[in-house]
Amino acid sequence: MPLILASALSEHARNLQADSRAGLVVFTGPDEDVLSGARLTLVGEFLPCQPGAKTLARYLRYQPDAQRYLDLGDFAFYRLKLERMRYIGGFATMGWITATDWASLALLDEENEAAITQRLAIGLRAEVAVLGVDYFGADLRVNQARVRIALDEPAGDADLLTQRLMVLLADYYQ
Repeated sequence: MPLILASALSEHARNLQADSRAGLVVFTGPDEDVLSGARLTLVGEFLPCQPGAKTLARYLRYQPDAQRYLDLGDFAFYRLKLERMRYIGGFATMGWITATDWASLALLDEENEAAITQRLAIGLRAEVAVLGVDYFGADLRVNQARVRIALDEPAGDADLLTQRLMVLLADYYQ
């Protein structure tokens, strides 16, 4: 459920306050042609929310510059209450994914995510930071570039996830 930060002065926030229904398109790269590549459109409602401490810490790991905006006082968080997703994998490859399709997926809770992130950060090279982890892999910042380390198959529990990620991240340690 994506989390965004928007200024009360922005057109985005005004639009969401008038009608919370929205779509968010995710695709693979800034230089890629959005219409010819794989993409995922998330559809639902962006609702105002106040994230807890762990969620806020996670958000700031991914978006450290957001602290400046939070300090201004007129920014607020909105979370997408996801209803369905439209996947387009290229020409003639497409379909809908509904809430029931992903409801059975295991989600890593905030406590374990924070603990694993801290554990993986111990001994990393100075130019590497762990942004977050999930049962499918880890997100890193390496020399200011974001890198996704994906598992071959999802890990079933937090201990297995930690073990598998430590092996995959071995090259990033001192």
